[in-house]
Parts: sequence; C-alpha cells; structure tokens
Amino acid sequence: MDTSVLISIERGAHLSLLQEYDLVIPTPVLAEFEYGLRRMPAASARRGWKILEGMTRWAEIASFDSKAASKYAELKNALAKVGKPRSEIDLLIASIASSLRLQLISTDRKAEFESIPGVKLHPLSHKLH
Repeated sequence: MDTSVLISIERGAHLSLLQEYDLVIPTPVLAEFEYGLRRMPAASARRGWKILEGMTRWAEIASFDSKAASKYAELKNALAKVGKPRSEIDLLIASIASSLRLQLISTDRKAEFESIPGVKLHPLSHKLH
C-alpha cells in the first residue's frame, strides 16, 4: 500500500474496503506518513497516529532489502532512459512492491505508478478515490 491510502483513511475513507485483503506496508510509507504527522499540530495528528499504530499491528511491514535495492536500480534506470523520473520515495515504494510481486494500492494519480515497469496497481486503488 502507498502512503496515499493511509492519508485517505486518515481523511475518512472506509477502512472496511481493505479488511478482506492481506496488506503489506513498505517501510518508506511508514516514514512518509509519520513525517506528515510530525508536521501537523498534535491535536490534528491524533487520528493519524492511531491509524498508523493500528495499521502496523494489522498489516505486514516490508523492508527495503537487497532485492528491492536491485529492483530500485533497475526501475530508476528504466525511467531515466525514457525521461520519466519519479520521486525517490515513490520509487522506493514501487521497488518494494515490484520486488515482492505485489499489486500496489494507491490513490495518488500524480505518482503514475501504473506506468512504472513491473508495477501493477490493485483494482481497489480506483475504489478509494
């Protein structure tokens, strides 16, 4: 799952849509979401902290390991060749999902995950918008 999904949940998207899936959260997603929470006033961030705590207990956490690092280099090279660079965090997330052969759930259309070689978006991505 991409950070955009945690943000959607924090903003009121229905968590029930995700309950039937075995979810995997890449560690860069945890970092990006927590960074956002740390930038918010404490009172505004309370719901987000609860969501983060609950999701880390419920979902599997996927680290950026050597297999993901190799996939990262492959994807970054392929995207550079076609002049389509991505943000580093999005590329880290995509490389973890691709290295594990998982479909990525994302509501972030600007990231264009679906156009990254080897990255497949889960159909649920379109239902969470």
